[in-house]
Amino acid sequence: MNGCLERTILHVDIDGFHANVECSRDPSIRDKPVAVSGDWTRRKGVITARNMLAKYRGVNAGQCTKEALEICPELIIKQRNPQLYKEYSNEIFHNTLTKYSDFVEVCSEDEAWLDITTLTRNPYEARKIAKEFQADIKETTGLTCSVGIADNKIYSKIGSDLRKPAACTIITPENYKELVWTLPCDKLLYINTKTKRRLGYAKIHTIGDVANAPEGLLECLFDKWGWYMQRFANGNVRSPVKHKNYIRPNKSIGRHETTIRDMVTIEDVRKVLYARAEELAYLLRQQRSKCRTVQVTIRENNLKSCARQGKLEMPSFVTGHIAEKAIEIFQIRYNFTTPLRSIGITACDLIPENESIQMDLFYDMDEYDRQERLERSIDRLRDIHGFDVVRRAIVYADKDLTFGSPDNYSLHLTGDYNLI
Repeated sequence: MNGCLERTILHVDIDGFHANVECSRDPSIRDKPVAVSGDWTRRKGVITARNMLAKYRGVNAGQCTKEALEICPELIIKQRNPQLYKEYSNEIFHNTLTKYSDFVEVCSEDEAWLDITTLTRNPYEARKIAKEFQADIKETTGLTCSVGIADNKIYSKIGSDLRKPAACTIITPENYKELVWTLPCDKLLYINTKTKRRLGYAKIHTIGDVANAPEGLLECLFDKWGWYMQRFANGNVRSPVKHKNYIRPNKSIGRHETTIRDMVTIEDVRKVLYARAEELAYLLRQQRSKCRTVQVTIRENNLKSCARQGKLEMPSFVTGHIAEKAIEIFQIRYNFTTPLRSIGITACDLIPENESIQMDLFYDMDEYDRQERLERSIDRLRDIHGFDVVRRAIVYADKDLTFGSPDNYSLHLTGDYNLI
């Protein structure tokens, strides 16, 4: 391996995060197959994480708990504990990694990029630093992490996935064709099963095929995203790792809930949509944002899902505006031929609450302002007495259906990886 890297970017991925947090907290189960799932009493009994012992016994993320136990009868299943995972994530990314660099960009609760270019551009020295903080993380939390080292974000993330657990993989201009280009194309960030299928029709199967696709082919298939896809496959990504104090602007905020029983009537849907819209509007106001578009996502009891969206007349963080638009979208787009297992609302096209907007001459702005003031007043009560101190009557009409999980009010934010 010759020369130095142009930049030294590390991608840190905590191995089997949720399951290994449970093992770290309870050492008596560390040498046993462990998996984490949602609350099976509320029909959320799907495996979300598992440790390596469970993986070797055939347990996979996305399996229902019943199926996982049939495959591995000795499997220990723990219920999700979001607050605990958040504490471990903060300890690793905000306390440990920031000792090595001020440029730590957290992209999920178990993944982050680290820029150590100022410390070294030599990949071997970078591996020594990675081994050092891997040991530090192991000592402080009991968890292991895998690290990818490269000169760009895309290849460093691929590197952290290549070897697990507690591994460190270096990708350089000398070896990337051997390590990266031979991988299936869906190992590239942003390529999902549907995109992989479309690429397959064009005889594109590996990341190398994507990188060497004929000029204009990918743009013809995927518009502008095809151009980015080819750049990513070639490692031609120069986006910087954000500073540790950088706050990524939200692109959307969503609330989605699997209900304790199927929704079989429009009234069931109306109750759940109002419950989710109340939570979503509260989160918008906490973030001092308004949304211009509302998206509704449904999943039938046969697990088929779809999403539809519509524009609000005026940008808003008012519960009634969001809920009524969601109900309108649902009624227009869905015939209710099959019972629904879950439904969710996402606020899209977010803008700051104080941003100037184009007024509508035919919109009642006095009523608009009154509803905003009312919601702000309710927020002040909730800040003192808790969120459930004031809820709409429709939400209480069927509490089993409308009241969600204990972690219901945590933010569900979506954005990008800051790669473009």
